Amino acid sequence: MAYTDPHDWSVSELLTASLLDTHLRDAMRWVGGGSTLAANEGRGTTIPSSSLVEGMLFVYQADNTNGVEWLLKYNSSETTYKWRALSPLALFVEDTTSGSTASATYVNTPAGATSITAPVAGDYYITVGARLSVANNGATGVTAYVSYDINGAGASDADAAYIFSGGTTDGVSQDVGGHVSRKRRKNALAASDVITLKYKTGNAAKSATIDEAWLEIVPIRVI
Repeated sequence: MAYTDPHDWSVSELLTASLLDTHLRDAMRWVGGGSTLAANEGRGTTIPSSSLVEGMLFVYQADNTNGVEWLLKYNSSETTYKWRALSPLALFVEDTTSGSTASATYVNTPAGATSITAPVAGDYYITVGARLSVANNGATGVTAYVSYDINGAGASDADAAYIFSGGTTDGVSQDVGGHVSRKRRKNALAASDVITLKYKTGNAAKSATIDEAWLEIVPIRVI
């Protein structure tokens, strides 16, 4: 049952059961996600696309398994994504497996493809992080990166968090490690876009080591 804009009552108007059911009982059920209503209640896995009212709220169940819900507010002035997210929880995934790579192009993190699928179209913040380390006993600097790709299109250094070890000429190893993260805004993700963790070394002669890699996405405005 779609949301119904409240009735505009008149002086001395007769309160009928039908009016009260539609504009009081059903409206309260809609806001509360009452179990007796059909799809498009005030809470659910399908965001309303009809009977929309400026400023109306909807609780979108982004990931029921992990208890992630997003409170959305309808704003008709938005050009494309008209539901603004109000302090939403992140969708989160992590790969706690330790591993290393000598690849100078991005590869999956050690446990394999670790990803999040965008549940609805919209603009999002995407944050990536990991514990990275490199051991460098040469004269050439080396960088370790953690990033992500979208639908396999190729990860970018512009989205990456990284650490850098400078080269040395005195024979002293320049070992560097630590936790790093990077947050960026990504506009116009499509529903079902897959964001996957990736990492690499900046110098194929020097391996990059990773563990505790993680990825999260937070909606800004959707649908």
